[in-house]
Amino acid sequence: ALLLSIQKRPLLGYGYHAFWQGLNGESANVIITTHWVFGYSHNGFLELALSLGALGLGLFALSLVNGIRDAFLNFRVNRPAYIDLYLAFLIYNVFYNFSEASFVTGFSLIWFLYVVSCVVLDREVRLTANKKQVSATSSTERVLAAS
Repeated sequence: ALLLSIQKRPLLGYGYHAFWQGLNGESANVIITTHWVFGYSHNGFLELALSLGALGLGLFALSLVNGIRDAFLNFRVNRPAYIDLYLAFLIYNVFYNFSEASFVTGFSLIWFLYVVSCVVLDREVRLTANKKQVSATSSTERVLAAS
């Protein structure tokens, strides 16, 4: 039922917290179809598509893909212990949003942990890359100095 509503406004959605109006507007079609009155979609990805459309969902997907890439890059043997916590927050947030909608609920602890996890994992990837570059540069300088 929600996919039909999403198809009516696929690019930009209905607006932030604008879809669920009870028995008014487009949410009435969903409530009548499902015979169940509720105030959100119980799925973070569907709620993003309803509120922000394909554009908002795509931007979130981009941040998620980047976060997952950073998680894989940080998943190494000698990683700092705190990295595991942020990996767990990222994984938890994705799975949590299959049954709840915390991506567009405004300021919530789960959304905050997602953002912090993405930022910390990205920072750690950059720090590791800088350490490798500095190490490679100093090794090259030592070889040149020795010759």
